[in-house]
Amino acid sequence: MQFGPSYSAQVNEELALGLSLQGAYTSYSFVQDAASITSATDGTAVQSSLGAAGNGSSFDLTAILGATYEFPGATIGASVQIPSLHLTGSYAATLHQTLDTMTGSQATVASGTGTFRAKPPVRIAVGIGKALPRLTVEADVSFDFGYAQGLASSMQIDSATVTDGAIANSTFNATYAARTLPKFNASVGGEYFMTPRLSALGGIWTNVSAFGPLQPEPAPSLGNLVQARAHRVGLSLGLGSYRDGGELLLGTQLGYSWGQAIVPNLYAVPSDWSVVSSSSFSALFIIAGSTNLRAIKGAIEGVTKALTPGAVETPKTPAESK
Repeated sequence: MQFGPSYSAQVNEELALGLSLQGAYTSYSFVQDAASITSATDGTAVQSSLGAAGNGSSFDLTAILGATYEFPGATIGASVQIPSLHLTGSYAATLHQTLDTMTGSQATVASGTGTFRAKPPVRIAVGIGKALPRLTVEADVSFDFGYAQGLASSMQIDSATVTDGAIANSTFNATYAARTLPKFNASVGGEYFMTPRLSALGGIWTNVSAFGPLQPEPAPSLGNLVQARAHRVGLSLGLGSYRDGGELLLGTQLGYSWGQAIVPNLYAVPSDWSVVSSSSFSALFIIAGSTNLRAIKGAIEGVTKALTPGAVETPKTPAESK
């Protein structure tokens, strides 16, 4: 989530410049837990479990510089999001791993707390739009620069391992990081006015993951900061209605994503992490619009009159009619 004040200035009839100061707040959490009971080759039972959880937040400051230039019949815009300034962040994680067999048992519990940073990307974006008598089209493209440490956490970790009744405790410091890769994203959209008050809208977009292929660290490490990655593409369709009192937009956004996820592998001895492929479809229905105070006031008055039996409008005096 990014929020903050924005300012723009019109340099001349064609050129406008803008600046936005942004506070970037990132919240991240996950929980994974699995257990199983299987049979060994000799017929004895093998019980294993593996679980992990993490919760982190990061707050950074950044800024976006932008400009638009209007050509005859078209407008082009560009923006740059500069490197961020990290203010604060925290991270806490836990992990448990157990293995019980007829010949022995082992259990590990680890917990860690420390700092956390999720860097907002350094981004360059360019867009162009063109307005025709009944059609408006727009195309946008952006490029995000990668970081060697897109996500990073330095933790103090307390670990306890019990092997056949003997316990071993340890405390140590560790720093974990996940790299983010350069990526391109693009979108194209348009709005066609079938009548002056009714339009059809549509567009396509991409959202490429900044993380590379997942390579989990073996348990009981707490260093798996990225639990999943997914690339997304989408299609948006809708209708727009424009009236004197405001506008109403109805539509749907259809999406498809594919990528990878880290899951517990309970068939390993002891249980460990594995990477599996993942995919999903999504559908989002959209209702959006805008209005003004005069239209809201008129609607309230209309409802009041409809719900008040026998309501008679008070005649206006000649002075009030002027």
